[in-house]
Amino acid sequence: IRNGKSKNVDERAFDTITPEAAYWLGLLMSDGSVLHIPSPNIVLQLTTPDEYQIEAFKSFLKSKHKVSYLPQKITSQGLTQRPRARISIVSKRLGYVLSKFGIIPNKSKNACAAHIHNHPDFWRGMIDGDGHIGENSFTLIGTKAIIYQFNDFCKNLCPQIHIRLFERGNIWGANINGKSASIILYSLYHDKTPCLARKSRAATALYCKHIYSTDKNYSMT
Repeated sequence: IRNGKSKNVDERAFDTITPEAAYWLGLLMSDGSVLHIPSPNIVLQLTTPDEYQIEAFKSFLKSKHKVSYLPQKITSQGLTQRPRARISIVSKRLGYVLSKFGIIPNKSKNACAAHIHNHPDFWRGMIDGDGHIGENSFTLIGTKAIIYQFNDFCKNLCPQIHIRLFERGNIWGANINGKSASIILYSLYHDKTPCLARKSRAATALYCKHIYSTDKNYSMT
């Protein structure tokens, strides 16, 4: 499709990397998937209480695709799967564009961001998808390549912060505590959209503990 538009979706949505586009690339990298059937099928699925964000993603893409709302169920392994929302978009052009940023099939094993790894909005999307924000620390998990890219991003933002990298099986993670966590979360979430509301509230609660710090080395303004 030469003009980048179909009747169902704006296929040029990621041609220019705006802050909003960078965020959705981060969320797709963490919580999305690309399947070949045989054309690329871009899927984003989120569980309660984050299912509303699927509608926001649909709006960003100017998509007319249906959002499926799936009820809670018990899996064949006896696990409870929470209610969730899902959107599936088949687009050869979108699949090609996403692949340039590293969002490819089987990315859970070899994900590595390209051209976007220094963009703060991308990392907010990643944390919204694969991050956990606690009372005084936060953790991001992913592939080894992604975690080392996040480490480099944080060190470039503030060289003196402390980041603990860890490995658990095939999963890598980065954990940041205290003032260091506040610096990163303030940079990523303060007055920034789009984002998951619950992650933004948790980030705000954490960095507000240190926002009045008098230590100039940890200034967040």
